Amino acid sequence: MPAGLAWVLAFAGAGAWLVVLGVVVGASSFTVLLAVQLREAREQRRRALEAWRRGRARTRQAQFAQFSAARGAIEALDAPLLGTDAAGMIDLANSAARRWLGVGNPVGARLEDLLPHAEVLDLHQRAAGGTPERARVRVGRDGVPRVFDVAASPGPGGRVFVLLRDVTDLAQALQLKTDFVANASHELRTPLASIRGAVETLGALDDQPELRARMTRMIEENAARLEDLVNDLLDLSRLESPEAAVRLAPVDLIETISEVEVMFRPALSAKRLNLRVEIPDPLRRVETDRHLITLALRNLIDNAIKFTRDGTTIRVSAIEMPGPRPGVRLEVADQGVGIPMEQQSRIFERFYQLDGARTGSSVHRGTGLGLAIVKHAVRLLRGGVGVRSAWQQGATVWFELPDCVLTGHASPAERESGTA
Repeated sequence: MPAGLAWVLAFAGAGAWLVVLGVVVGASSFTVLLAVQLREAREQRRRALEAWRRGRARTRQAQFAQFSAARGAIEALDAPLLGTDAAGMIDLANSAARRWLGVGNPVGARLEDLLPHAEVLDLHQRAAGGTPERARVRVGRDGVPRVFDVAASPGPGGRVFVLLRDVTDLAQALQLKTDFVANASHELRTPLASIRGAVETLGALDDQPELRARMTRMIEENAARLEDLVNDLLDLSRLESPEAAVRLAPVDLIETISEVEVMFRPALSAKRLNLRVEIPDPLRRVETDRHLITLALRNLIDNAIKFTRDGTTIRVSAIEMPGPRPGVRLEVADQGVGIPMEQQSRIFERFYQLDGARTGSSVHRGTGLGLAIVKHAVRLLRGGVGVRSAWQQGATVWFELPDCVLTGHASPAERESGTA
């Protein structure tokens, strides 16, 4: 304590000492309180900092989890996905895009260099301007045209994401449906027009019996053609239905072919045709669906009758197919002009028909559904179809039924009943 203050206090008396003591104690208490508050403030800041760090760590973990999930989802896409920056440089490509482009790592390349397709680039350019775009385009890769639904979406900072979804199969199915409706409409309209014309002509005929008879035959023929078309459409619809049932049972091939032959005796006789059946005894009994195999044989024999030359022989034969239980290949061969090589791959399409030169007459023109019915019937039996032909040497159309021969092998039904 300074000497001056001590002399003042000495003259002031004991009361002053008490004041000073109070000031000192108060100052000390304030200092202690301030220190406590500072410590509490530091502790609060420390806790707040730790809480912020923990929150930031959780946020980063959540962001990383979201990023990983997004990355996984992008990689799991079976459709090519590309991302570009504002300059059109690729900075994102999923595994489907890398496989489709045939490039190990397209990142850093220009989109127009790897995908030089005008329609796709135009969609990308419009999306870069901020407008989402979508279109169906045909893109060729390795010489094979494919149909894609292309979606170009704008992202932040001028980025663009391009997703290409292959819809080739869907587009083909829609086209087949459109063609089917158009062809069916045409096939129905033609005989209907003939019938209408014949009916109108009959109404004006009073004393021309020969013309009346010709018009009547025209009506009968076109009505039969309409009936055939409707029956074929119904058969094809049943075969293509997901609910189409296959009922396996022992079938005698020779008996089945004989039943089909009865149906065609008038047509065989009209063209002086001989139907020769060559089925070896070991292949005679098979386990199959009687209705489906009859449908296939009926259409193949009908085709052969239409296309073979008058006075020739149609041959129905069987060849053994190897397997745990032998299968059978059934062949129906005609002696017509044959099928040109460039058309052989299309004869099993709906409504596909060769020109009239092969049948020799428009009278023998069919519905164009026969071989399509054969293909679908055999497919239900887990078999395949095919054709073998040379120009002016006839045609052989065949179908295969795997693991079906019963000679020396009992069917499940026979094993259960003990009648094998």
